[in-house]
Amino acid sequence: MTQTKWPPGNPGRFTLLFDLARPLDELEKMLLETFSGMTLKMIDVFERHHVGKRYLRSNYKDALKSLEAKGSITASPPAQNRRRNTFADNILIEFP
Repeated sequence: MTQTKWPPGNPGRFTLLFDLARPLDELEKMLLETFSGMTLKMIDVFERHHVGKRYLRSNYKDALKSLEAKGSITASPPAQNRRRNTFADNILIEFP
């Protein structure tokens, strides 16, 4: 009987897949640390932070919406003055 290695082929392929599934909590923490004391537009946060990271722009928007809902950041205009469940590129974010 022959032993089969699992996973077959390139095991790094599976590592990448699991890295892509990282929760947004980690992204939220990184954003709070990186931009502490700064005020930036959402698109500027994304452009300054995403290089070399495995997050999409939609991940940044989801993380920022979550941070705003928790009261960890202040967005202008605030959520109640925007279309429901949106976070446009030009929204100004104030990090504590």
